[in-house]
Amino acid sequence: MWHCALRAHPASPPLSDARWEDAVRRVLAATGIAPEDDPVACRWIALRVDGHEARIIAPLARRDGEAPRMDRDLSRAMAACQLLEYEHARGSRRRPGAAVHSTAPRAGIQQVAQARPFVPHAAQPGLRPR
Repeated sequence: MWHCALRAHPASPPLSDARWEDAVRRVLAATGIAPEDDPVACRWIALRVDGHEARIIAPLARRDGEAPRMDRDLSRAMAACQLLEYEHARGSRRRPGAAVHSTAPRAGIQQVAQARPFVPHAAQPGLRPR
């Protein structure tokens, strides 16, 4: 079972259902749990706790009986969240958070505004069974 909590900054306006759906789908695609256009990807459910949090739960079994390819799921989930944070900050005229500012050169982003507190971020994604 894979669990991930996505949270938006409490001071930011609540995200719409469409924004949460986009965030959840992008994190699942990035981790390899549910890649886009994969008809036998893992099933999953996302629970919206309030306007600032969504939780993703997915069993780690694809519909064809195989295990999903989840190499580095934690770092991939964090990268997806940092990209979402950058896009959210750019769309709302807020400055990107510190994580986006520090990873921007590696991601090929040439110029990023000075860092500010996080907007959306992931909290401990990628709990794996032992």
